[in-house]
Amino acid sequence: MACNTWILGAFVFTVLLCATEGGSHVERQTTEGRVHGRIVRSLGRSVEEFRGIPYAEPPVGKLRFRPPQPKKPWEGTLDATSGSTGCPQVTIRGVNMQGVTNTEDCLYLNVWVPENASNADSSRPVLVWIHGGGFSYGSANQALYSAVVLTALTDVLVVSINYRLGILGFLNAYSPEAPGNVGLLDQVMALKWVKRNIEFFGGDPQRVTIFGQSAGSMSVHAHIMSPMSQGLFKRAVLMSGVMYGIDMWDTVQESVAKGDRVASMAGCLNGRNISSDPEGVIDCLRNKSAEELVVAAAESKSPMESLPDWMGPPHSSDLSFVFGERYAAEPASRDGRMSEIFMRMVATFSENGNGWRGSFDCPQRRRAVRVYHASPDLLTSETVCKAQAKPV
Repeated sequence: MACNTWILGAFVFTVLLCATEGGSHVERQTTEGRVHGRIVRSLGRSVEEFRGIPYAEPPVGKLRFRPPQPKKPWEGTLDATSGSTGCPQVTIRGVNMQGVTNTEDCLYLNVWVPENASNADSSRPVLVWIHGGGFSYGSANQALYSAVVLTALTDVLVVSINYRLGILGFLNAYSPEAPGNVGLLDQVMALKWVKRNIEFFGGDPQRVTIFGQSAGSMSVHAHIMSPMSQGLFKRAVLMSGVMYGIDMWDTVQESVAKGDRVASMAGCLNGRNISSDPEGVIDCLRNKSAEELVVAAAESKSPMESLPDWMGPPHSSDLSFVFGERYAAEPASRDGRMSEIFMRMVATFSENGNGWRGSFDCPQRRRAVRVYHASPDLLTSETVCKAQAKPV
């Protein structure tokens, strides 16, 4: 039996719901081949569950650091009953990764289908979940993200996706060998899979909503702005995170410098650096194990001390780009050009009391406490520290 606690939308409430495993199995066709899933029960309803469907070729060997490649068709029927992968990552205290196996071959997604959804009636809306974790940790296969109950409760299809993290997902050598942001390109590839295949599961490819939390929410915001994602979704939900939020977005120079530090720790510089010899450094990094690279990256500490230095998506005001391409239009603080088909953006903003307040202390925050008599335990410190606090 699996139980889930849900926090839905801007209204925060807790519901403990349980799903029980069933004994039946189900098969669906995709453009790459047939997949074999299982049927579970929740809220008195049947839900089809497919775990571990590959949406891209394994990003290993020469494909490490490179954009994802489409998954080649397979013969026979693929077992999608027990996918449990996560991309290589650091271990964060308090993050439940029980049952998740970290492996570089991690570009898989999960699909939950409500009962009576047939590909002859492809009309149900679709939710695509992008997990958070600072672009450094997390997995679509964390128990927290099982969508059995959500699917039974809402009668929508739910998809959750893995994407490359940390140095393996965001190393930028300013070179075709490692162009940066491949973790976000993974997400685009997964959205293309949904566009191409979700009708086989009874979903409507024209009614796709992407949603995510924290780094997942930042990713959603990036997809809203990126021309590479246009036409892949209709709506978006941002849950506590935007592109201009916490400092996980790097300039190209910052990203290259972080790559040099990791390469140095991994023994791959030897008198050179990424700027002078990107191909040589990347070849050396490709000959290291994924675990070696994750450990080397973790040795670079962030200001939050308990976390490794962010190997974030390159982003800066002087070169505003995402997924390796410039934006269609420069985003502004007051307006932005959104796709005409984009209907609604819902953002939630959550404060957890004392979250990170010590790490993001700054003069603006202290002034807000003094001038406005604001409670230091309720301030969202990152927001305050990014703004100029002025009396009115």
